[in-house]
Amino acid sequence: MNFGDGQSWLGEIGTSSPLIAGVVTGIFGFSEENIFCIIQQGVIFLINATDPATYREIDSDGGIVWMHFEEKENILLLGSQWTITGVGPDGFIWRTPRLSIDGFKVSGISGWNILGTSDPESDGSHEFSVDLRSGVTVGKFIGIL
Repeated sequence: MNFGDGQSWLGEIGTSSPLIAGVVTGIFGFSEENIFCIIQQGVIFLINATDPATYREIDSDGGIVWMHFEEKENILLLGSQWTITGVGPDGFIWRTPRLSIDGFKVSGISGWNILGTSDPESDGSHEFSVDLRSGVTVGKFIGIL
């Protein structure tokens, strides 16, 4: 990371998690230019570029297999196999209850709602909607966990 005043730092992110195929890994920004999110093998790190030693780790409820940045709310939407977590520049915002047994598919975002299908490959699939501002879920998975 290089700053205009000549200062810079180099960071290395590592986890003790085993390598998992198909999970999201990358660097994602927010509207605030100094705050960014690194996802490494399903582990979420929130970092302030001007003070990287004070990073925060956020529980992901499993490997992140889906992500979307919602600019109008400045929120990263991060989906594990079972839940969706909302993360903002200040950290954890909300997490849905468990949405599925064997995964879910997000079909899109309409207005303030994330739309999807729980367990899309099973006979027991059902649609759900999540308010991206609050995490309130309609049609959540109900069953034996």
